[in-house]
Amino acid sequence: MKTRPSKRKNGFDYPPVAEYRMRRNVANDMIRVVRWASEAKEEDFNRVFAAYTRPLIALIFACSAIEGYTNYVGQSLMDDWLAFSKGTMPGQKGRPGIKDKIKQIYATLGKDASFSSGIFNEVCDLFEKRGYLMHPALDERAFTGEAPPADILEMIGEDYVPAKVVSLADNFRQKILEDSQVRDLTLSIGYAEKIDPA
Repeated sequence: MKTRPSKRKNGFDYPPVAEYRMRRNVANDMIRVVRWASEAKEEDFNRVFAAYTRPLIALIFACSAIEGYTNYVGQSLMDDWLAFSKGTMPGQKGRPGIKDKIKQIYATLGKDASFSSGIFNEVCDLFEKRGYLMHPALDERAFTGEAPPADILEMIGEDYVPAKVVSLADNFRQKILEDSQVRDLTLSIGYAEKIDPA
C-alpha cells in the first residue's frame, strides 16, 4: 500500500517536513468495530444498517481482529512471518489458514495448541462461517421439518450474536498475547524533523 500523509493531525503542530515512523496494530481497531456493533443501541444501528447485518458485520470484523492479532504476534516472534503468511516459504503449499498460523506461533513458542475444544476450536468454527460469507456459493439444501431451512444469514444471526463474537475476539487476543508474552500495541508514532538546507 502506498503511504501518504494523514489529513488528521489531532491539533498537534507537526514540523513542515519530517521523517515519520509509525507502527499500528490494525487488529485493535477491528476489535473496536466489533465492540461498537455489539454495543450500539438497536435504533442507532438500524438507522445506518439493516438489522440482520449486525451479526454479519461483527463476525467479519471479529475474524479480521483475530487474524490481525495472529499476524501481529507472528511478526513479533518470527523474522520470516510475512513470507510464511503469504505462503512463500520453501515447502509451503499455499497460504496458511488461521489454524496453520496459530499452530506455527505455538510451535515457535514450544507450546501445544489444542483445537479439539476451547478458544482455538471456537476461532476455527468462526472462520468457517466467515468463509461462507466471504466466498459465497449457491446454497442448495433439502430439509424436512416444520419450516424451510434457515439460510446462512439467519444461522449466523442466531449462533453468533455480536456480544458472543466480541467476547470471542477479546478472549483470543488476551490468550495469544499472554501465551506469547508479546505486549499489546495500538499505535506508536515517532518523527525527526528535516532541516531545510536552503
